[in-house]
Amino acid sequence: MKILLVEDEENIAMLVENILKKEGHQVEIATNGADGLELGLMDIHDVILLDVNLPEMNGFDVLDRLRRAKIQTPIMMLTAYSQTSDKVRGLTSGADDYLTKPFDREELVARVEAISRRGGTVQVDDVFKISSIEFNPKMLTISADGEQMHLPLKEAQILELLIKKKEVPLSSDHLIERVWDYDDYVSDEVLRQHISRLRKKIKQLDSNIEIKVVRKIGYLLKTK
Repeated sequence: MKILLVEDEENIAMLVENILKKEGHQVEIATNGADGLELGLMDIHDVILLDVNLPEMNGFDVLDRLRRAKIQTPIMMLTAYSQTSDKVRGLTSGADDYLTKPFDREELVARVEAISRRGGTVQVDDVFKISSIEFNPKMLTISADGEQMHLPLKEAQILELLIKKKEVPLSSDHLIERVWDYDDYVSDEVLRQHISRLRKKIKQLDSNIEIKVVRKIGYLLKTK
């Protein structure tokens, strides 16, 4: 697996590099946000490990630029901070995971391998057709009447789950467990923000489906 590590602290970069190389991975290192963004935009890595506090451009800005450029490489944020607000900001901006320094070697390896597998979890079917919408889970796109929009990985995973259980409400816990699996700090608010953005995209396509809230139960996909 080819991993991009964007980290300006030399001792941490060397430690992470040694750990991952012992697991058989290739590691490319950028020591500032600008270089990390340039390498990330090449879209040749299986996973990106992205520090938050970086010179030239902080990790949140790098993350935002990568996602705006439609780069879907799984990204794990690294930070010395443990505040919930920082975790929420990273996850709602398109990060796949968040690891606080100092971290355990086994945890780092397990999380890297876990998010690398997520990059391919939305490729099980060809195209879903539901009313006026077509959803391609492999290409991460939704389309209607010739107009097409690209979805971030998390939104695509949520939509796939809702489509497969059409007209059946799915709880917040179920969606969080299936999309984020082991991340116990992912809150209902993070899920709500992802669903809100997904709703806006569906509405932009002027489709006749919508994501409804079933009070005290969860969410379901429904034809208007």
